[in-house]
Amino acid sequence: MAPALLDLGSTLWMAGAASLLTALLIVVTRDSHVKWTARGHAGTAIQSAHEIPTPRIGGFAVMVGLGVAAVLLGPDASGLMTLLILSSLPVFLAGMGEDVGLNVSPRIRLAMAGISGILMIALTGHSITRAGVVGLDAVLAIPAISFAFTMFATAGVAHAFNLVDGINGLSKAITISVGVAYTLIALQVGDPALAAVACAMVLVALGVFVVNYPLGRLFLGDAGAYTFGHITAWIAVLLMARHPEISPWAVLLAAFWPVMDTAAAILRRWRKAHPAGEPDRLHFHHIVLRLLRGKLRGRRARARANPLSTAVLSPLFLLPPVLAVLTATDGALALVAFLFCSALYIFVRGSLIRNFRRIARPKRTEPSPSAGANEVVGPAE
Repeated sequence: MAPALLDLGSTLWMAGAASLLTALLIVVTRDSHVKWTARGHAGTAIQSAHEIPTPRIGGFAVMVGLGVAAVLLGPDASGLMTLLILSSLPVFLAGMGEDVGLNVSPRIRLAMAGISGILMIALTGHSITRAGVVGLDAVLAIPAISFAFTMFATAGVAHAFNLVDGINGLSKAITISVGVAYTLIALQVGDPALAAVACAMVLVALGVFVVNYPLGRLFLGDAGAYTFGHITAWIAVLLMARHPEISPWAVLLAAFWPVMDTAAAILRRWRKAHPAGEPDRLHFHHIVLRLLRGKLRGRRARARANPLSTAVLSPLFLLPPVLAVLTATDGALALVAFLFCSALYIFVRGSLIRNFRRIARPKRTEPSPSAGANEVVGPAE
């Protein structure tokens, strides 16, 4: 598989280059547009992890890179990429509206993600018809239920990728790791077209990653995050639809981190009777970020903690895609791997929260005057 992967990279490098050059152009022209393109990322949003206004229109670079990839790919893969781009337009535009300050609510963005999913169902004729769960597969054989389940599931994954876009490099690194896993799985089952599409997504994400990490010169934004989530979700659907031998659990395992973190957020807000779309600073990456801020010293502690958080998290979000590749065609092993990763997530997150409370409680019960207006002293759990 390694030679095939290298061959794909050598064919599609221009897609990554287009993404990178567009991202650099946005950064170079920052002063001319930052008053419109940095809304909510200057410490004013509760989930913001930055203090300096920074453009959040990395989605433009993503779409340019994907467009170049559609031109470079062979006929079959180019057709798939074109369908993915066209179907992503509703959620891309909704996300871009939010990125430039039009205040597009999470509910509307999620609805647009659902419409993007409906478009892809209509364009490809594919939907999720199996989940690897006894009884559920029979229910998913009913077309109307399969349609609704696919719409909600793919919209949920798109939303999940947006929720993990909270610190420098994290969402891009997750996209890259999931894309590499899907590329390798597609190569395993002899699907070069789908492998090429997944590889193109990896290179496009890498182009934005280089500009975003570690200094955060450009943010992916809602448009970019939702687009990557939509494309990732539909590569997963197409893998299962085109290759019955692939385990649904392995496909889910590859995208484990954003899905699990979103599920944890929904459960957390449900327990507190908060709206599911209400932002907070209790995602896994926020907890790691705040722990590191408490440990680090010096004037640049906040700036150093941000990219360091992604590095600290990397073993956790890289493990599930690796296991997905290894268990791609073995449903039982994939399920065991998924349960293991779930237990690991719960254990590590719980340990971090307990550690945070030991650090935070003795210090103060009120925010200091120097703390950000939206800074939360301890996890409200």
